Amino acid sequence: MKPIFCTDVTNDKHSEAIHGEEFVISTISEDVRREINTAMREAAAPMKKAELPLIWQILRFTGLCLAFAAVISLLGNGFHVLPLLWGVGGYALYLGIARYGKKRRQAFFEGPEADAMANAMETATRRVMEELEIPENALTADVICFRYKEKEGKRVVVPAMNAALYVNVDVFCYNNETHLFLADMERVYAFPLAGMKAITPVREAITLSRWNKKEPASYYNLTVTNRGVPTNLHYVLEFTADGQDYGIYFPVYELEAVKRLTGLTEGE
Repeated sequence: MKPIFCTDVTNDKHSEAIHGEEFVISTISEDVRREINTAMREAAAPMKKAELPLIWQILRFTGLCLAFAAVISLLGNGFHVLPLLWGVGGYALYLGIARYGKKRRQAFFEGPEADAMANAMETATRRVMEELEIPENALTADVICFRYKEKEGKRVVVPAMNAALYVNVDVFCYNNETHLFLADMERVYAFPLAGMKAITPVREAITLSRWNKKEPASYYNLTVTNRGVPTNLHYVLEFTADGQDYGIYFPVYELEAVKRLTGLTEGE
């Protein structure tokens, strides 16, 4: 079964080819792509104000190193006042700068520049929806993307460049009498409803890369950690087209949306 929105790196570890191109029915024009990219770059530029200046980042790292070195010294050489002072001072420096960085980011995201960035993203999204003729009532749902290689007849998921194994990406979802449509910010995919076979549970512990939903993760009995969103269950929407078996992977919290769009129930 070929996983849609995923990349096979068995023969080329640098491959960026994403499965599913054969289902693409429309893409945005180059003019619109340039327009959106420019708008997004301009909107994201103020984000630098949320980051700590380089000198503060260096001092934060230095404080952490001092604290770590002090711990090693105390463990190896026994108690001495000087390493203890260096350790306490280094940790205090690290903690103080870290707290300042958190307040700096919070202040940015509560300020007018963050609102302007959000407005620019909304405008770009509207522009894409118009260009790709995505209906206003389209749902948004996450699909799961991953990179993998085939090894001894088994699929082994490998990290992406950001070290995440499973990246959840939000897409627009809608249907008509014959097809399920999924759309990102560049293209629309059309999958034949006649070929839909099953929504199959995958009981495996994975960690999604981020939280995309408006509702808090706790609404779905999930938690967000500094590593992502751990979950013990996700699903694959299995279908066939032109004699080939395919699968679209999605998180547990999108089950009802997928059932509604395909007419399938879990396990069918």
